[in-house]
Amino acid sequence: MKKILFLLIILLSGCELFKEKVDLVIINANIYTVDEAFSKAEAFAIHKGKFIAVGTSDEIRNTYTSDQIIDADGRTITPGLIDAHCHFFGWA
Repeated sequence: MKKILFLLIILLSGCELFKEKVDLVIINANIYTVDEAFSKAEAFAIHKGKFIAVGTSDEIRNTYTSDQIIDADGRTITPGLIDAHCHFFGWA
C-alpha cells in the first residue's frame, strides 16, 4: 500500500514535468487577437519573444509552465498594437 501511495504522489507531483517550459504565461485576460475573425482569448504563452500559444486560461496552464505567470485579472491586452502617431503642432 505504501508503494502505491508513493507512486501516486510521484505521478501527481510530476505533472509539471510534462508541460513545456516557456518564458512568460499570461492568464485571466481579455485578449484581442486581431485575427481574421477578431476572436478573443483568455491567455497566451511566450517563448523567446514569440507567441507560441493563445487560448483559454485552462488550456495554457495545462500545457505550459513558466517561472513568470501573470494573472491579468480580466484586464484587456492588445498584443501588437502600436500607436505610432503624433500631433506636430503639440511639439512646438
